[in-house]
Amino acid sequence: MLSSNKINRKIPFVKVEKEKGMITSHGGLHLVGKFAEKVGLFDALDNHIEVKERDSGYSPSEALMSLVYVFLSGGDALDDIEVIRRDDALRLLLGYERFPHPTTLGRHLRRYSLGHIRQVEKAIKEVRDNVFRDRFFKKITLDFDSSVWRGYGDKDGLRYSYKGVKGYNPLFCFVGETEECLHMRLRSGNAYSSDGAVSFLREVLGKVKAGVIRVRADSAFYRKDFVGECERKGILFTITADLTASLLERIKSLPSDGWEKVGDDEIAELYYRPTGWEKEYRCIVKRVKRKKGEQADLFEGNYRYYVVITNMFRGSAFLILSSHFKRCTMEKMVGELKSGLGLEPLPLREFFANWMFLLMGILAFNILIWLRLFYLPSIYRKHMTKRMRYHLINIPGRVVQNSKGLSLYLMEEHAAIFQQIYHIITDT
Repeated sequence: MLSSNKINRKIPFVKVEKEKGMITSHGGLHLVGKFAEKVGLFDALDNHIEVKERDSGYSPSEALMSLVYVFLSGGDALDDIEVIRRDDALRLLLGYERFPHPTTLGRHLRRYSLGHIRQVEKAIKEVRDNVFRDRFFKKITLDFDSSVWRGYGDKDGLRYSYKGVKGYNPLFCFVGETEECLHMRLRSGNAYSSDGAVSFLREVLGKVKAGVIRVRADSAFYRKDFVGECERKGILFTITADLTASLLERIKSLPSDGWEKVGDDEIAELYYRPTGWEKEYRCIVKRVKRKKGEQADLFEGNYRYYVVITNMFRGSAFLILSSHFKRCTMEKMVGELKSGLGLEPLPLREFFANWMFLLMGILAFNILIWLRLFYLPSIYRKHMTKRMRYHLINIPGRVVQNSKGLSLYLMEEHAAIFQQIYHIITDT
């Protein structure tokens, strides 16, 4: 029975007036700017990138960081910079005389070649080194994958992928321990997942310092040349193996007492040398019994098999397998780039301009990661992009400029945490 009590709620009429003072809805971007200044991001971009300012008057850092600010505040297209262009309060908070026009920003991105992209990557590596302050990792986990990046229209490199989707197929490497995106290479949509994987691995290794490096990858990287490069570099790896007929035959020939019960699943291991490979490796197998009523597979029978090949000849098979499956969090991080930062689809016609657009989106993503790791209170450690934006970036404030400098007035609920983070950034 419905209650007869009614709540008499009305939305009040208001008189809308133009505010003559300077107000911004993106006050938290000032924290991003102070962080970028602290870790030398502006100087690194300007020192490494050799792109002429021409008549636009914008340095590389001014142009590229304006795009980073757009991503962090919720924009996902060049035209979205118009929102912050109209924000004089934000312009003062970020030290700009003016933000670039969308056309100017697009023209700037179109000047970039592959050589310029390498310069930007060097700048970002320098900044990452500053962030971590030469911390030496005893071990580091590198997760490799590719992702179909949906696209539309007539753009350079836009091709149909193996999934039948028109787009690009970039390679990614994420750091398992920090979740940051360490490296990215944009490729045309018809590239196979592991095309260029060996050279990509070499580029990645030039960006990290660690005692023990471990690589995790899916079956697209189950290749002799990729594994061989890992071996030559002394890298431990776990790679999802292709379930070939010969490997499946070996698995099915394992004795029944060779399987260890783990929950509802079973784990076993064997040593196997894939066809054409130089030596045999440890293979850890998980089999899952098909559910009642589920149709049996012609080759696998009543079980589904998951195989991981590794050069980690010691250690618990269960722990190695469990660690390998944690690479699935990488798919969540790629999803953050696509939806959290709105980087899919890429908007420009030119291939290298789109590469730079995506690279700046990744920089924005990593800035949030670095802030979470070292400068934000623990309550933010698990916040993803949209929540960070809602709680920390897009907070309203009033800016007052006088002879003493700038003052940013925030609501009480924001001021305390803002001051705390501000002091952590500026005092450490």
